[in-house]
Amino acid sequence: TIQIDNIMVTNAPVYGDTNGDYEVDLTDVNALARGLAGWKDHGIVDVNLVDVNKDGQHNLKDLVLVAQKAAGWDVTLG
Repeated sequence: TIQIDNIMVTNAPVYGDTNGDYEVDLTDVNALARGLAGWKDHGIVDVNLVDVNKDGQHNLKDLVLVAQKAAGWDVTLG
């Protein structure tokens, strides 16, 4: 959060960012893979940002898109 002349600017959530660092990278891919595999210590902070294709499910389609984004592909998440 940044305050400039009485205006508060807050970072918007980033779809695919599973750990809350405002970036989509391999850490997010790993956390999502662990979450989908059922690991309890997956590291996902906000599950609302995991459904990156907005189909109402958390699945391998989301994992592929997050991995593509982390690899630098031009994909839109969320």
